[in-house]
Amino acid sequence: MLMVYNPDLLDRVTEIPVEPWRSDDFDRVIEVGCKLLNITIVSDVLARFKREAFGNIGLLQEFLKHYCELHGVIETQEKTLSMVSNTQAQAVFARKLEDHRTQLVHCLQQISAKSSTAGEDPLALPYYLVRCLLELPPSEIEGGITKQRLLEFVREIHHRNDKRRVRVGDITRLVTSLRQIQVELGTPSSTTITILAEFAWSMPDISLC
Repeated sequence: MLMVYNPDLLDRVTEIPVEPWRSDDFDRVIEVGCKLLNITIVSDVLARFKREAFGNIGLLQEFLKHYCELHGVIETQEKTLSMVSNTQAQAVFARKLEDHRTQLVHCLQQISAKSSTAGEDPLALPYYLVRCLLELPPSEIEGGITKQRLLEFVREIHHRNDKRRVRVGDITRLVTSLRQIQVELGTPSSTTITILAEFAWSMPDISLC
């Protein structure tokens, strides 16, 4: 994420991945934090935070931090405080989405900009990948999308009249290039597309020009 805000760091810093975080890892983080703050959080809310974090420990911690702040918890409580509000949990997601909106729009625009314009009729597949993220239902993306389904969707919306000219090999090359695209964006390669998938529903009319 440093390289998103400071591109001069490109090739000067190295990502050290610590993923994947398992559900029991999340539980230990939550347990330690709750004990230190002398609070309890209802299991339904915790389950939703873990699910919506998509394996990203930083995102989980931000959910929990905002949830505590909305309950006025900024330090250890003298008496054990039980937090059970689903309404406040929804407010956490709304706040987090707003915080990430500009950054995620930037990421989508940068991915789209990787589309080659060389030749008379370029494929521009990164652009169509972004459209896939924005237009497909989140339920189709959250668990992963197959190359065949991606090929079908790209063919449906592609500008070429002969849709057969968009081949499965083209999709394979696009998928293979994603890791390098994410490295150039300065975002953690194991979580970026997941975050974009989570974000897709919120920006259906985004301009990528």
